[in-house]
Amino acid sequence: MKTNAEELLLTMVVKAQAGDREALQQILNRFKPFIQRVACTASVNERDDLEQDLTEMLIKKIMNYPLNSAPDYSSFCGMLYKDT
Repeated sequence: MKTNAEELLLTMVVKAQAGDREALQQILNRFKPFIQRVACTASVNERDDLEQDLTEMLIKKIMNYPLNSAPDYSSFCGMLYKDT
């Protein structure tokens, strides 16, 4: 059973995949604290680059996410963390 958060994230992913920039931005805002935490593990000189790379990776994951399953916050975080 999907939670409200999963349903909302799925709705936002569907909208983002359809070209809704506001939906994409809302998803990025939701994941920004996680991205910043991961970026803080890098050296000071590399943090901005890592944050940008992670944001680009998240956008790719959002745009290619299979819509037959409901995404959740932790699965997106896991996908990003695995790829760093």
